[in-house]
Amino acid sequence: MKNKFQHFSINIVNKDVSNESLVFVYFIQFSSEICVYL
Repeated sequence: MKNKFQHFSINIVNKDVSNESLVFVYFIQFSSEICVYL
């Protein structure tokens, strides 16, 4: 799960490093999914 998270984060940053708001939204959505698994 940790590797998946790192891979996800890297993809987001590389895709839209200038759009911090979009990164934040994706991060929140992914965090919500992690909470479900936990």
